[in-house]
Amino acid sequence: MMNIVHKCRAFFLLPAITAAAGCITVVPHEETERCPIPGTPSILSVWSSEEFPAGMSGITPFRTGGESGAAGSYLAVSDRGGVIREVLVSVSGDASAPLVTYSFGRTFRIKERDNEGIAYAAGTLYVQDESSAEIGMWSFSSAGPASVEPFATVKPELPGRIAWNSGMEGLAVSPDGLTLWGAFEAPISCDPPDCLRIIKFSRPSLSHAWSQTGQYFIKADSLHGKEYEKLPVNGISAICILPGGELVAVERATLRRLFLPAVRVRIYKLLPEYGSPIANSPIDLGKHRPVNKELICEIPGMLNFEGICPGPVLPDGRQTLLLIADAAGPLPGGIMCLALPDAVGSSAAHMSQSGVGETNP
Repeated sequence: MMNIVHKCRAFFLLPAITAAAGCITVVPHEETERCPIPGTPSILSVWSSEEFPAGMSGITPFRTGGESGAAGSYLAVSDRGGVIREVLVSVSGDASAPLVTYSFGRTFRIKERDNEGIAYAAGTLYVQDESSAEIGMWSFSSAGPASVEPFATVKPELPGRIAWNSGMEGLAVSPDGLTLWGAFEAPISCDPPDCLRIIKFSRPSLSHAWSQTGQYFIKADSLHGKEYEKLPVNGISAICILPGGELVAVERATLRRLFLPAVRVRIYKLLPEYGSPIANSPIDLGKHRPVNKELICEIPGMLNFEGICPGPVLPDGRQTLLLIADAAGPLPGGIMCLALPDAVGSSAAHMSQSGVGETNP
């Protein structure tokens, strides 16, 4: 059965911005449309410019408590220099016209690696090195990291080699700090094409060490021959855990539009419980079943999204997502705020169980 893709259309290169109280206030451009299909997400705002810092590859909530609409602090990691930037996000206005504002706060530094994914819970900051799939842990407070070096690390057990520059890129931790997920951007050496592993770590309490408790895989959507050969990307670039416990992933692909690259971003709710545990063995499509994934939306455009996390709650109670994009070559960096419908993955979205009958690019 053919997917119905719910497209949130926006033109990202010239967002309308105004300066207010030292922040960049992003006003939805007149060419930005809210999603017309009921029950689908809507783009609230985009903060994007040529001056946006390069290398921003992940984002996580940090200090976001308080009443609905209150300002929150988020942490964004760069894949160069061991840099972590504080991002301040607030919501004003009423339920019919919420206004999202952004600004950069403090800058912190940790050990320099190929830092891609980032997650925070219960006083600990988790940052993963994409090239080795090693996750470092830092004690982190309002004053920043306790040290440059991590106090502990955890690394998945894998039956194959990690692809160069396409290792474990997505990272998410549950709010209680007891469940940790990592997701691979590309297949490891022993796995079939477009089969992307997600790794689960668990522990019974905050005082215990992490244990690897599950391996599953996602079947990425086909590009149907429209790959952009100079940038062969088709994989999971980010994951997050919503306040209700849902696991959400960004599936990103680089396509050929005429003779230029374009970025296709699909946001999925993942259901690992319907996939086959693959333990520490190569994926066999004859006996292993991929994780179910439920389409939330597709976002076309030119932003190279590499991070996702739960954003602020709107005045009407809706949850938002923050997506952060890396400035790569001609592609600008930026942050998008996406308002979720009341029911994430509603009946209007499509459940893809095995990649069969998937959406055309």
